[in-house]
Amino acid sequence: MGRTGVMGDGWNHKYVLEEAQRRQETDDPLLRDLLSEMRNLNMGGNAGGDLKHDHEAAGGNFKDDHESVGGQDFQEPEYPSPTSSSIKVDDLLKPKTHTMTLLKGGRVFALENGRYARISIKDFQLFVHSLKSDLQILLLHSVILPMNDIVPQTPPCRVFLDLQWPNNGHRGRVIIHLFSNCSLSQQFLLLCTGQRGLSYVDTPLLGVWKKGKEGERVLGGIHIGNEEREIAQLPKLNGNNTSKPYWKGDVLARKTSGSLNAQFAISTRDLSSPAKSGNVFGKVEFGLDILQNAAKCDTVTHIRIVDCGVVIPIRT
Repeated sequence: MGRTGVMGDGWNHKYVLEEAQRRQETDDPLLRDLLSEMRNLNMGGNAGGDLKHDHEAAGGNFKDDHESVGGQDFQEPEYPSPTSSSIKVDDLLKPKTHTMTLLKGGRVFALENGRYARISIKDFQLFVHSLKSDLQILLLHSVILPMNDIVPQTPPCRVFLDLQWPNNGHRGRVIIHLFSNCSLSQQFLLLCTGQRGLSYVDTPLLGVWKKGKEGERVLGGIHIGNEEREIAQLPKLNGNNTSKPYWKGDVLARKTSGSLNAQFAISTRDLSSPAKSGNVFGKVEFGLDILQNAAKCDTVTHIRIVDCGVVIPIRT
């Protein structure tokens, strides 16, 4: 947890530049555009050539032109920056003033295989959002850290789902504790982080089972379609070794094989005589009321998971 993140401050963007150069060979248009932009800005040292040399060769005075714009002295915009040009993962877990400023300003990201995950902070917790390929989310003067150094590789851990009602309506966050030693929770974690390509982002709730009755469950997950190959790369679902009673707030797999193996159910009402299941892999810690309200909605399939990721507590 002590590896260093790179401060994307214009001249020290080497980590992203190397990633862009590596990925350029795959014809990734987003990373190719990023590399081109970085060269234009002379990020990463000499990757884009010596701007000063090129400017002077064209007959200009680099220093004079750089320092005077419109008759006024040119000043770089002020951004929060640490005493050095980098921070460590441990700085996120026990953030001080400048790290808090970066987090609250949306300038901390995790990187994995050319994709980026935004890291936000709320209620003394870090939220590592699902990986995205859209490099427009990456801001200059940002801190970039390796994804694997931040998020847990296996449960137990906590994850979150952000639900959005239709027409930009109500939005609520659900936090789930995932149990250990279970392929079901491992798959759910990967679908929250997006580390295997797929994620729950932009997927609708799939319905309500036993609506308004004992044992009611809200259903969600991914429909098998063009994603069947990607889902095959996820951990195989073997269920838990032993069955146990499940209660309101428990998270279960809909099935351990077949076409529903990337779908889940969250119990929103208790049974008078609790049933047992070997497919329980998590428990809602926060936001059960949001799911209960969703279960009452006549258009529950119009409610979408608009974001998801991992929750990491801050050390006090």
